Amino acid sequence: MNSNTNSVLLHRRRANPWVQLILGVVCMASVANMQYGWTLFVDPMDAKFHWGRSAIQIALPIFVAIETWLVPVEAIWLTGSVALGGAQRRRSGRRA
Repeated sequence: MNSNTNSVLLHRRRANPWVQLILGVVCMASVANMQYGWTLFVDPMDAKFHWGRSAIQIALPIFVAIETWLVPVEAIWLTGSVALGGAQRRRSGRRA
């Protein structure tokens, strides 16, 4: 196989919706485990550094907000365009 064929096969594999779904579930499970694990470390951090439980707990909502609101920025960085369903098709000249 030449490099062009490999490129086409790789693109088809990435475009498979089942692969995207499985990868999405794995990624979300990883984030959920981190969010759950965070609660296990609040008391030890408070005991060691005496920052206060509320001061430590505010870090998780800040993380979740940044994680959520930066997704469009990450999409632009990865793809070079904003993929907003119909908006992307209109910009490229294709009609749905």
